[in-house]
Amino acid sequence: MLAQTEDVFQKDIEEEYSIRPSTATELLKQMEKNGLITREPVPYDNRLKRIAVTEKALVYKEQVIDELTALEEICLNKIFG
Repeated sequence: MLAQTEDVFQKDIEEEYSIRPSTATELLKQMEKNGLITREPVPYDNRLKRIAVTEKALVYKEQVIDELTALEEICLNKIFG
């Protein structure tokens, strides 16, 4: 979802990760509460809420990528020394 360029809705997440609607609802509520996403209404359908990633989530994404890259480097150095 962080690399998504098109609108993303709860239904898309349910389908992508094969999770139940109730599970997706709880996950999205927690993500919104933690400031990682916002849910914005779309003008063409009041029932739909577009899921938008916040700047905070993008910062976390970069931190995770940096940490995984560092870990990979450590592992490769241990293996191939």
